[in-house]
Amino acid sequence: MDSLLSIISSQRERYQVSAELPKQSKSRHGESTITSLRCGGRINDDTVMRYSSQYEERLDPFTSFSKKVRMSPWGRVILSNKRALLFHESCLCVCVCDQVLYKAAWSESIGRDCAAFCAKK
Repeated sequence: MDSLLSIISSQRERYQVSAELPKQSKSRHGESTITSLRCGGRINDDTVMRYSSQYEERLDPFTSFSKKVRMSPWGRVILSNKRALLFHESCLCVCVCDQVLYKAAWSESIGRDCAAFCAKK
């Protein structure tokens, strides 16, 4: 029983050590990179500008949305004719408002007609 316990505990220790090794190597690599940059490592300004612009484009939600919309055929149609889209959207809003007001007036009229009919009887 003691030998089995010692085998299991040694395996556990080896597993813990093997799990910690990649973490330590990553942190050492990061620290060496940071110290080399601090000690005077120079980066080309063109490289910084190129990668910073790529980074900004990836973070911008409007750019990613525009790329996705441009890929679809309907997206190209919509984006190519923005004035027509605005016109149709405005017409749709006016139609919806007209229908809501018509329904409200109609139900009010029916209510008054029913009240008058009941009052007559």
